[in-house]
Amino acid sequence: MNRPRDLPACAPGRGDLLRFLALHGADALAQGAELFGYQPPEVSEAQIDLCLREERDETEEEESGVPERQPSVGDASKGTDTGSRPASPMRYYRVLERTPLGEDELRLTPPSRLLDALPLDEADLPCPAWSPPEPPPLAPWRRLWPFLRAALGTLRYSHQVDVERLVNRLASGRLVTAIPMRAKLGWAPRAQLIVDLSLSLYPFWEDIHRLVGQLHKLRGKAGLEVILFEAGPSHRYLPWEEGRRDHYRTYRLPEAGTPVLVLSDLGLLDRRSGPWLAFGQRLQRAGVRPVGLLPLAERHWSQALCRYFTPFVWDHDQRYPAHRHALRRRRSPASGDPFAGCDHLLTLLADAVRIEPGLVRTVRARLLTTAQADVGSEAMLWRHPQLLHKGSCLAPHPAHQEQWRDRAAREADPRKAEADALVRLWHAGLSVAIRAEEQMLRAHTHDSEADPEAVAFMWRVAATLYRRPPGYTHLPQLRAWVVRMAERQHQRHWRWEQGEAQAAALALARRQVTPSSDRLVFPQGFDTNRVLWALDPAQEPRRYQLRQRGQELLITTAGEAMEGADGFKMPGSHIADLQMYTHQLEWQQESPEGRLGPVHLVDIHHRRALPIPERGRLLIRGNRERLVVDGMTRPVWGQILQGPVGLTVQTLEQPQRVMHWLEPGEFPVYDRKGRLIGQHTLLQGCLMEESEYRQLRQQGFRQPDWADGFGVDGYGLFSEFSIEGITQRLRWIPPGRFLMGSPDGEPKRNSDETQHEVTLTEGFWLADTACTQALWEAVMGQNPSRIKGIERPVERVNWDEVQTFIERLNQRKPGLDLCLPSEAQWEYACRAGATTPFHFGANITPKQVNYRGTHPYHDGAKGEFRETTVEVKALPANAWGLYQMHGNVFEWCRDWYGEHPAEPVRDPEGPEAGDARVLRGGAWISNGQSCRSAFRSYGTPDGRTRVIGFRLARGRTGPGGRGAGGA
Repeated sequence: MNRPRDLPACAPGRGDLLRFLALHGADALAQGAELFGYQPPEVSEAQIDLCLREERDETEEEESGVPERQPSVGDASKGTDTGSRPASPMRYYRVLERTPLGEDELRLTPPSRLLDALPLDEADLPCPAWSPPEPPPLAPWRRLWPFLRAALGTLRYSHQVDVERLVNRLASGRLVTAIPMRAKLGWAPRAQLIVDLSLSLYPFWEDIHRLVGQLHKLRGKAGLEVILFEAGPSHRYLPWEEGRRDHYRTYRLPEAGTPVLVLSDLGLLDRRSGPWLAFGQRLQRAGVRPVGLLPLAERHWSQALCRYFTPFVWDHDQRYPAHRHALRRRRSPASGDPFAGCDHLLTLLADAVRIEPGLVRTVRARLLTTAQADVGSEAMLWRHPQLLHKGSCLAPHPAHQEQWRDRAAREADPRKAEADALVRLWHAGLSVAIRAEEQMLRAHTHDSEADPEAVAFMWRVAATLYRRPPGYTHLPQLRAWVVRMAERQHQRHWRWEQGEAQAAALALARRQVTPSSDRLVFPQGFDTNRVLWALDPAQEPRRYQLRQRGQELLITTAGEAMEGADGFKMPGSHIADLQMYTHQLEWQQESPEGRLGPVHLVDIHHRRALPIPERGRLLIRGNRERLVVDGMTRPVWGQILQGPVGLTVQTLEQPQRVMHWLEPGEFPVYDRKGRLIGQHTLLQGCLMEESEYRQLRQQGFRQPDWADGFGVDGYGLFSEFSIEGITQRLRWIPPGRFLMGSPDGEPKRNSDETQHEVTLTEGFWLADTACTQALWEAVMGQNPSRIKGIERPVERVNWDEVQTFIERLNQRKPGLDLCLPSEAQWEYACRAGATTPFHFGANITPKQVNYRGTHPYHDGAKGEFRETTVEVKALPANAWGLYQMHGNVFEWCRDWYGEHPAEPVRDPEGPEAGDARVLRGGAWISNGQSCRSAFRSYGTPDGRTRVIGFRLARGRTGPGGRGAGGA
C-alpha cells in the first residue's frame, strides 16, 4: 500500500495496517485501507507480463499430465470452483438529514389514562354463547331443482297419445308403424351423485351438504348412489351416510347411459385436474357423459375437461336448463383474470380481523353484482396471495393489508358502511378484544372518532400488562394477542392520539416477553418516544456519539474511545451527536426503492453496533431528533479521509482543495451589526469547501457587505440589493450532490441529457426571479422587450448584452460580483431536491407553469395557452423559493453547450469553448416536454428572441476560482 505524502501525522501508519490485517484479514484490509487514505500500488507492465507467464506455466503443467495443484488458503484470490464475488466498495457514512423532535413528543411518565384504568378480570375475554347468522345459499333452490331433475333424470313414456307428433307424421305422408306416446321427464331409476370434499372446496362444503340433503328430500334415496371423494377421484370412496366417514368402498363405473352429476371444482382450484381428466375419460369409455356443477366461473375452466364433462356455473344469477337434451351442449371455457373481483371483496372487508366463508358469501350476495364479484372471486379469495389461512377463516396478510384499507379510505364506497355492519353482525359473538380492534380499525379507515367503549377496553388491556395482577391467568395469551394485533394496524395508527393505548400495550408486551432491549422489534411507523416511560428512561438526557470504524457504525458515550480486539484504541470517525433519555436507540432500514423495514431498538448501553445496509439508508431516531444516515463511496475526483472531526474529501487535482461534510442542523443568522435575527435550518447535509465550512461552523450566516437586506423566511436564507429603487432578492442555495440529466425511462427525454452525478462544493446565491424589465431599464436605460411589463421578465437580450448588463451592475454595486449561473447550478436549483421531470412532480399544469398548455407533457391533460409572458412572481415558487424555473422565458447559463459526461463530476463549468451558450427552463411558447428540469437548449451568444431572458447568480466565477460570494 502506498502512503500519500500529505497524510496528517496523526493518520494510521503501516504498523496500524499490519494490526488491521491480523485482526480482520486481507479482504477487509483491501476495503479498509482506503479508509486510512492509502492507495493500492499500481501494477507495472513487467508485473503484468510475469502474471501472464505464470498462467502459461500452469497451463503447460495441465497439458503435460501433471496433477493439478489444490488451491490453498493463500490462493483464494485466484478464484475457486465455489466462485467469489468482488468486495463491495467501501462506504463512508454521514448524516444526510436531521429532523428535530419537539419536547412534547417525549412521554417520560405513564399517562394518567393508564393509571386510572381498571385491569381486566377473568370474565372479560370469554366469548358469549352465540351462533353466526345463516349465509345465503350459493344458488336459489327454485332454480336448482329443475336442473337437478334434468341432470339425474330420464325420459319416460306415458299411456297418453302424443297427438301433435302423430298429426305431423301423417301430414308429412310418412307411414305410421306405431302410435307415438307422450314422454315426460322423470327421475332415473339409477343415478350417481359424485361429491368432492377436497380442502380447496372448503368455502362451499355447507352448500354441498345442503344440496345433498334437499335432493334426498325431493327425489328420495332409492337408486341414488352418492359417492364421496375426499381428495379427488380414486378407486376408493366413502358412501354418503350421516355420521359415518370411515367405511371405504371400491368405486365401480356406472352402466352406460346412467346419469352422473359431479359437485366439484374438477381440481382446477389447486391445479390438480389430471386425476379428474383421467376419470372423465373412463366415464366416456363406459358410455357416460357426466354433468358438472362447479363453484367456479367460466374463466377458470379447462378446455380438456370440457371434452369429458358438461360443466355449469354454480352461482345465484345463473340460468339452468330444465330439459335433458339441453345438457348435451358442449361448453367452452372463457378467458380472464382468475382473481377478478377479489379486490372488491378485500376492499369491503379491509377492516375485518378475520374473514369467514359465510361472511364472504353474505357480502358478495348483498352488496356486489356478479359482474363485480362472482363465485370464482369467492373461490379464489381463499387462494389469494395477500391473505393468510387461520384455521377455518382468512386473515389479511400484514404486509398487504394496509393497501386495501388505504383503498377503502380513498374510494369512500358507500357500500363500505353496509359491509362494516355485516362484519359487526357476524362477529357479535366473538371476543370483545376482536370486536374492539375492528372498531378501532374502522374508525382509522374512515378518519372518525373511535368508539369510547373500544378505547376504554384498550386502556384496560394496557393497564393489565402494566400492573400484572397476580390473580389474572390470561397474561401470556393477552401479550400474544397484543403482538398479533400490532401487526394488523395501519402505520399511521401509532401516531394517532386514540392509538396511544395500543402503543402502550405493545411496548409493555414486547418488554415483558423480550427482556433483552437490543432485540425489541416494533411495526413500521411505531413511535418509541410515546412510550419512553415503559423503556426505563432517565430524568436527564445522556450524550452519545455515532461513529464509523471501518465498516461498523458504533455508539459511544461522548469522548469515549473505542477499543479494538487487541486492546488498541481506535477513535473512529465522528458522524453525529445524540442526546438520549433511554438506552434504546431506534433504527430502521430503508431500501433504495423507499421501502421501510420494521422498527428495531438497540440497547446502546450494552450493544454498541448498528447494522450497515449494503444498499439504501439507515433511519435513526433518538429522543430528540431523527437522522437519515447514508453511505457514499469514494468519488473519482478525490479521496476520503476520516478522523475524529468527520468525513473529509481531498481533491486529486493540483492545487488540492479540502472539503468537509456539513451536518444538517440549525445555524444562527446575524445582521451586519452582529445582532441575531433568526435561525436557518439546513435540512440536508452537504460537502462544503473548507473556508466556507469553518465560517458557518464558527460564525453562522452573516449579512454580506453588498446586501441591502438580509433575513430568513419560510423558504430559507435570502439577501437583497437595490438599484434605482428596484429590489432583487437572491436565495442562498446550499452545496449538495444530485443527478443531473434525465434517466433512461423518463418520457420524451433527449439524447443530450446523459444522467450523471454532480457535486457542488460551494453554496451560491441565485435570484429568486428572472431579471425583470424594471431592473434592466434601471441599469441599461432602455427596454428591449417585445412583451412590455415592468414586473415581466426582460427578453430579446442576447448573451453578450447580458454580460454588459452584469458588468455595469457590478460597477454600480461594489462587491456584488454577479454572474450567470452555471448549467449545473441552474438544474440543481430548479430541481430543489426533486428527482421527477419537474420540481412539481411527474407532470405540470398551466396553474403551475406558463407554457403552451395545449401541448402537454406525456399523458398530461390539455390546458390554457396564455400566448404571452406573465409577471415573474405570478405562479408558485419551488421548495427553495425560486419562481418560474419552468416556463415563462428560457434563461441563459454561462456554460458553452456540449455533451454531458457519463462519470461523476465536481463543480462542472462546461466546455472551455464552443459555438453556442446553454439555455434552460423552457418558455411561454414551449410545449410541456421543453419545460422539464433536464431539458437543454442553446443559442449563439449574439442571438435574441422574445422567449429568452436570464437569472442572476453570485458565487463561483470559473473553474477553480471563487468570487467574493458564498454565504
